[in-house]
Amino acid sequence: MNEESRGRVIGVVLVFLALISLGWYASEQSKSTDKKSDVAAEKTEKKDEKKEKEKTDAKKSDKKVAEKTDTKKQVTGSTETKLEDGKDAITYTVGQGESYTMLARQAVSAMSYKLTSAERIAAETKLSQDVGAPMLDVGQKVTLKKADVDKAVKWAQGLSAADKAAWETYVPYVQF
Repeated sequence: MNEESRGRVIGVVLVFLALISLGWYASEQSKSTDKKSDVAAEKTEKKDEKKEKEKTDAKKSDKKVAEKTDTKKQVTGSTETKLEDGKDAITYTVGQGESYTMLARQAVSAMSYKLTSAERIAAETKLSQDVGAPMLDVGQKVTLKKADVDKAVKWAQGLSAADKAAWETYVPYVQF
């Protein structure tokens, strides 16, 4: 093989190696880009799921508030809530159409706290959720410990401004 042929073979081999290297590099870049795209898509999907869950939760809360408001409007007849204010607890005899949340609302009001409407709603909801908001029967006695009411009120007062603004959404639907 003469010098010229060797030079051509070497040139072809170098071009061939360069093409292989370029192909490998492009393949690795594509994999890296795909991974970044997958991560970005996954983050976007999680954000979308979180937003959808928040919307669903907000709709459920709105529905519950509306149901509570409707229940409050239905309270009629001769059966009314009776309040027994003791030293450590407040005992209610449940009236027609009342819910645990309504009794919690009355307990917060009876203890004369200085609260915003949003804080009142947050405190009464906290009280109800802490006991599982059980179904009540007319004439049933329900006792709320004043310490539990205090705890719920302090929790509500400690909410951030953003959280209080979120609770403010429900104020028009509640009759205090």
